[in-house]
Amino acid sequence: MAFDPKTLPPGAYAAYRQGPKFWPLMVEKAVQAKITDIDFLTSVVFYMHHPERNCRPIAPGELTMIAQWKSFRVSVMLKVSNRSTGHNMSWDIPNAFISNYSG
Repeated sequence: MAFDPKTLPPGAYAAYRQGPKFWPLMVEKAVQAKITDIDFLTSVVFYMHHPERNCRPIAPGELTMIAQWKSFRVSVMLKVSNRSTGHNMSWDIPNAFISNYSG
C-alpha cells in the first residue's frame, strides 16, 4: 500500500510539502500530533527525499534505497528520543547530513 502524505496532520503535512530539508520539522509536528511510530516516520522522511518515487514502497533489490531508509531511521530515532527527553530537536542534525540527502 502506497503512502499518502495528505493523511499527515496539518502541521506535519505543511512541513512535508516544504521539501527534504524540513524533515526535522515534519517529525516534530508529527510527534506533537501523537504520531510516534519510528518506521512510519522514517518512511515519510524517505519519501520527502525521494518524491520521484510517488510514495512507492522500496523493493527488496533496491539496496541503496534500503541503506538510505536505514540511515534515516537512525536519525528519526534520535529526533524522537530527543523530543521525549526534552532536548532541543534542532541541535542534532548537521547541515552536511541534510545537504547530502536533499533529494
